[in-house]
Amino acid sequence: QTQAPPSGSGRTFQFDLPQAPPGVQNWVIKSDIDGILDTVDASTRQYTLQTGRLSVGSHSISIETGSGLVLGRSTITIQGDATPPPPGQSLQFRVDGTTSTSTDIHIPNVPSISGWTVTVSSGGRQVQSTDVAADVGTFTVSNLEPNTAYSIDISSTDGLATIPTISLRTQPEVQTVHLSPGSSVALPQGQHTWTVRSDRAGIIATLPASARSYTIEQSGRPLGIHLITLERNGGVVARLQVEYKDLGPAWPQPNPVSATENEVWLRLPAARAGYTYDVVRDNGD
Repeated sequence: QTQAPPSGSGRTFQFDLPQAPPGVQNWVIKSDIDGILDTVDASTRQYTLQTGRLSVGSHSISIETGSGLVLGRSTITIQGDATPPPPGQSLQFRVDGTTSTSTDIHIPNVPSISGWTVTVSSGGRQVQSTDVAADVGTFTVSNLEPNTAYSIDISSTDGLATIPTISLRTQPEVQTVHLSPGSSVALPQGQHTWTVRSDRAGIIATLPASARSYTIEQSGRPLGIHLITLERNGGVVARLQVEYKDLGPAWPQPNPVSATENEVWLRLPAARAGYTYDVVRDNGD
């Protein structure tokens, strides 16, 4: 049967739902254009349809049981109250700072748009979808898989503006690199500050986004193996394993005292307890 027209216009419509027949547990709300919109409990007597993701135009909305029996149908018209961004403005969308598990999306603030829907897909399958405010500036997509291709689709929540699909591939899984104290590590460009973290000492340094390298401290850390991570925007960009060893005392060079044709006398510095000298002769010159 055809229901009375729902109340509301623009983005919200109110539907009066009929009493459910015996055995029916849920109502399925469906559009002839956009498919299934929602599923609600059969005891619901009034349903509010949020139309932010519906296409602009005329829709036939049906109230159905889970088995496909149509108990009511109404026609609504979606009229967006925003205007699309000016031509070329959508080109300001870009990604940056992609790690093995996350990426940043820079989103321009378009006054005529109230919000955006960011949908992430991989291999033809949607993996996440998030609504963000129009003035979010930078939105971080996280929980991504390393070395994986993704497609990111962005559209305004009112359906009036759609941004061309953004394609990217996350970085490979971060491998542990073995380095010595005093070594330097190159840092890629990005918009976020760097956090240097040790598994034994916590955060040991914070570097500006403009930093292009990090030098591992030569000394001053507890002896043993340290796992140091270089992190940006919550993601690990580099993982370093550094071993600090006891190199013993810094011995001064022995001083020649006197020399003859057959002998050289040396004055040796005092040795630390437990150490002995090995005297090695070089027969070269």
